[in-house]
Amino acid sequence: MIKAPISFINKFQEDVFYETKRNICASGAYGNGKTYACCEKLIFLATKFPNYKCAILRRSGTDLNRTTKVTFFKICPPELYDEKKGGKWNEHKGYLKLINGSEFQFLHLDKIDENVVRGLEINSAFIDQAEEIDENIASHLDSRVGRWDKALPPKDKIHDFSRNPVTGTYDIPSYMLLGCNPEGTDHWIYQQYHPDSDYHNELLEDPETKEKYRLSDTHVMYQAAITENPAVSKELKRTLSRKSKSFRDRFYYGRWGITEGSIHE
Repeated sequence: MIKAPISFINKFQEDVFYETKRNICASGAYGNGKTYACCEKLIFLATKFPNYKCAILRRSGTDLNRTTKVTFFKICPPELYDEKKGGKWNEHKGYLKLINGSEFQFLHLDKIDENVVRGLEINSAFIDQAEEIDENIASHLDSRVGRWDKALPPKDKIHDFSRNPVTGTYDIPSYMLLGCNPEGTDHWIYQQYHPDSDYHNELLEDPETKEKYRLSDTHVMYQAAITENPAVSKELKRTLSRKSKSFRDRFYYGRWGITEGSIHE
């Protein structure tokens, strides 16, 4: 098994990394470490499970290249995709293959649409700045998570994993990850993931089995302010703290909801 380095700057990142619920939202202020935590989780999964497939998405191709990819490759060392050992990195196509056969696709909505998302066969996905993404796109992507069935357990742990009773393939962990800044309480992310959302806690019924469940059984949100990241400079924190109250609530403290003055501003 190939390995990637793991480190946490705060408890928020650690909580996101070790969470086992299928749908995980890393929310909060600028610079709280959410993109780092989600990328680190996917890289770990891809190194642990050979032939694992991941998709990383963002609305804008410029932002994907300028920020999300930069964070990803800070974590992923070149030896994990060394071409001499079978790895590959095609920046133009946004395609990365690790030396154990695991793959990453970097996608942005400047060039892809709903039909592309519908055709994905992946284990896990991460949407960076998910508040910018239409709910319909996110829903289709969520339905593709766990569809790829060729990933394998580590050789020394192979007997610890169950198999699908129909296909015989291994049950490999799959996750739908979101990284976002807060919006209003009517936003789809708040409705599905925020612990104070009525829909998040509403008792629902499976249409086939009639089993009762809540979104909170599978959906979880972790939140953090910029102050919880000790790596962010004091000057940047002070700069953000001098902004308007509505700005501070969203991007300094990481609070959801329409705040005082935000409508006028």
